[in-house]
Amino acid sequence: MNESDAKRDEGIKYHLVKAGIAGTEKRSEWERHCEKKQIPCICIKPQGSTSTVHFDYITFDDALDELFSGESEQALQKAVLNLFAEYASCYPSKMTCTNAGMVTTIQSVPKDVAPLLATALYDVVASYVTKELNDTYQRQHR
Repeated sequence: MNESDAKRDEGIKYHLVKAGIAGTEKRSEWERHCEKKQIPCICIKPQGSTSTVHFDYITFDDALDELFSGESEQALQKAVLNLFAEYASCYPSKMTCTNAGMVTTIQSVPKDVAPLLATALYDVVASYVTKELNDTYQRQHR
């Protein structure tokens, strides 16, 4: 990722996946950016009149794996499912959500809603990670 790409990506909370090799390369650049910044890796993949919104924890450092398993994972799953329910009730479509805490895929999202949902999903995951890290720090430094 060059400097102008990095500046462009600052503050952006998702990547719009495009078809073809160039699209794959850009997605890989986005994943590396997320890994370097330790931010949620959220992608939108357009599919006809709808899109798929996807989150994968794999770009987070291995030291954070415990945040995405056990009781912690359940808290994230609940927050993501609440977000999904909110969007599913506001936007009539046949959206489906597969949520394992570590990976979330929401399919059949209306194209105009996908950026809003992707941004909200980013915010949910980012605030969850921040809260869990703060709680862990507080427990260790009492």
